[in-house]
Amino acid sequence: GLLSFWTIGSALKLTCTGNDGHTYEMHMAKGEPGYTIKKRRVLLPSSGVELDVAPLLPGVRQLTGEKIQWYLASELRDRIRTCGVRIRVLDRHARKEFNVEPRQFTGRLLHQLPSVNCPMGDVYLELYLTNPAPEHKVSLCRSGTRVLDDIARLDRFNVAPWTTGHIEGIVDAPFIRLTPGTRDGIIQDDTADAVRRALEQVEQELIRLIQEQRNAEEQRASKEVLK
Repeated sequence: GLLSFWTIGSALKLTCTGNDGHTYEMHMAKGEPGYTIKKRRVLLPSSGVELDVAPLLPGVRQLTGEKIQWYLASELRDRIRTCGVRIRVLDRHARKEFNVEPRQFTGRLLHQLPSVNCPMGDVYLELYLTNPAPEHKVSLCRSGTRVLDDIARLDRFNVAPWTTGHIEGIVDAPFIRLTPGTRDGIIQDDTADAVRRALEQVEQELIRLIQEQRNAEEQRASKEVLK
């Protein structure tokens, strides 16, 4: 959680107003897992939470507001859509303002896919059939937060249809377990096996749909050649 601020700066300051009307400030320092909380004197209590990380690491200064917008739009796409929160990024160096809009997929949304029956819980699918391209990938998410940008990075899913470039979208399994210290990976345990088994029928249907689209494209190309 908050310890990840070490990757961008040396110290963290978090300020918010408590239920008692007083303003509190939490301090954390890089390399120290502990924290301190103290009251802060202010004229008027403010709403919301103020997060300040400073000084920033040298490499982070190249991070622009536009890049932050792209990152949040992909990483937190479904959480933003579900809760309806509005995120605004103010880039004071570029003197620009960016509104984070959840990423939109192209292609045709696939509605009639086989049901995903998993004893661990529900698996949410939002998959689109589109023209093949290397950038078309299916993300693996956990409760609306992206874990892997490409599910094909997992050995079990490094096969068709996930590697064809015809499918993009998300697979959200809220019960998968993340690797300790990072969420860029999952633990290969019974929950991961349950997701793999639950998606077997979906994979077969996706392969069938991809083949249908390829056949239609070949017929269209043949007609154009004959014409």
